[in-house]
Amino acid sequence: MDRDDLQARYYDLSRKLHPDRFVTGSPEEQRISVQATALLNDAFRTLKDTESRGRWWLRRQEETLGRDNNRVPPELAMLVFDIQEKIERLAGGEHHEDQELRTEMRAVETDLTRRMDDARNAVETILREWPHEGPLEDARSNLKRVLSDLSYLRTLTRDVRASLGG
Repeated sequence: MDRDDLQARYYDLSRKLHPDRFVTGSPEEQRISVQATALLNDAFRTLKDTESRGRWWLRRQEETLGRDNNRVPPELAMLVFDIQEKIERLAGGEHHEDQELRTEMRAVETDLTRRMDDARNAVETILREWPHEGPLEDARSNLKRVLSDLSYLRTLTRDVRASLGG
């Protein structure tokens, strides 16, 4: 997706639809302008954010991220447990290992950020190929799996940052 083109189109449509252009218009024109602007803003927010766009595609397929998805993804389970253990140790405050553990947690945060970037790139790839490559069910399943991973990674990143006081 060309983000510059998306933004240019958004600004162009926003100027055309903005309620300020319809101040002297009929009440119906003003109402339509407000509704169209709200729809445009919502569409722009969805399209410019990879994860939002992926969730939108799932909804279009009558699927939700939470349906049949109440477990930590197996490939992330060990990472989740390891990070939770480190967060608990850091919260326990054994001062002789505090600085070493903080350094380790900053490295974990960097790794989580990289993993989130990789997951976002995977979502972009799935959406770009949708549904041209393989069966639709596979695309939907892959998208759901990657978005689920991304959700867990975001939570872990938030928890790590909170444990570091940031």
